[in-house]
Amino acid sequence: MSPTLIAQQQKVFQPRKVNGIIEQFESKRVIISESQDQDILNSYQALLQYYPQWNNHIALVFLSNRTYQEVDKNVHYFEKESYNKLIPIAAVRIIKPNDQLFALMDTESNKVSVNDISNYTNMAKLLHTTLHTQPLNTSVLYNAYKQSQKRLFLFDYDGTLTPIVSNPADAQPTPLLLKYLAALCKDPFNTVWVISGRDQEFLDHHLGKIARLGLSAEHGSFMKKAGLNDWVDMLKDADMSWKEVAMKIFEKYTHCNPGTVIEQKKSSITWHYRNANNTEEAEQQSELCHRELMQIPGVDILVGKMNLEVRSLLVNKGEVVKRIKKKQDSDFIMCAGDDQTDEDMFRALKDDPHAFCVSVGPLSKKTNAKYCVEHSEDVVNIIGQLVNTTTSTL
Repeated sequence: MSPTLIAQQQKVFQPRKVNGIIEQFESKRVIISESQDQDILNSYQALLQYYPQWNNHIALVFLSNRTYQEVDKNVHYFEKESYNKLIPIAAVRIIKPNDQLFALMDTESNKVSVNDISNYTNMAKLLHTTLHTQPLNTSVLYNAYKQSQKRLFLFDYDGTLTPIVSNPADAQPTPLLLKYLAALCKDPFNTVWVISGRDQEFLDHHLGKIARLGLSAEHGSFMKKAGLNDWVDMLKDADMSWKEVAMKIFEKYTHCNPGTVIEQKKSSITWHYRNANNTEEAEQQSELCHRELMQIPGVDILVGKMNLEVRSLLVNKGEVVKRIKKKQDSDFIMCAGDDQTDEDMFRALKDDPHAFCVSVGPLSKKTNAKYCVEHSEDVVNIIGQLVNTTTSTL
């Protein structure tokens, strides 16, 4: 440890008991480092100086033989047990493969070598790039919207346009959301799709009256273009024999866990345990269920928010996005989603320079989206701001 850091700890930091270590950093992107090199601290401070949007949204954690915290700069020193709990949620790990070289490792274990860690300006830039997901700068989004003429909007439904609720039937669109979506669709420069895991009946009932709104149901199993009445079945010739096997597995675990329910759709089956009589027991059982489901060929298994879903490998939201993009050139794309199924959309848009991929949820969540907002209400408010924006292109 450098003498400077020792002096800082003795002067500023106070020992503290660590409880709920993961929850403590849920709303932040976390950088962790086993080395307590002074240059790392200086680079972190340069990151906050050159990229002020990270203030209040980021934390630096060092491995230490004692637990300390510097509140003002959000720099933490944790002993090994607590430090190790943060490794799975860390956005960036600063590692030192040898005495001469540092490297940055992102959530996908990609490494970026650092030749000169004392070049704080360059280190700040590397950290900013490696952190990837950042709070959405709505001013940048609004300016890009105003300067574009071929806009594409891709929205998930549950958890994105409406909050997650215990009873899925209660996740109905608010009058304000319907008003904003209708106004967004009315703009001739906008193409708007809702790409959901919901079935056709639900989407038709709640969103079907909005003119010029495209709908995709069951993660892409069915699609209905704006202005058309009929849905297109994307799986009409697919082998769905896996559903019988998956259903028997889910029925077994539903019988053992009162309060859990099975939701069956054309392309997927989902086991919901949010309302289980014993949610802790059901969550443990879900791990056993997951292992059994993994033996079924030709399916993808998704671990959701208090649910376990099995779906056909033949459809996903990413494929829906690719189909839509083939039909339209866009100079502005906003894509928003909150769970694992939406990561397919973000991956499909990863290399598009015009795309604003927005993950809904805590900033600490691992995602392929470049931007993040915390709540579904934020997405609705952004849509409202966009439709109220005066555009010089109209």
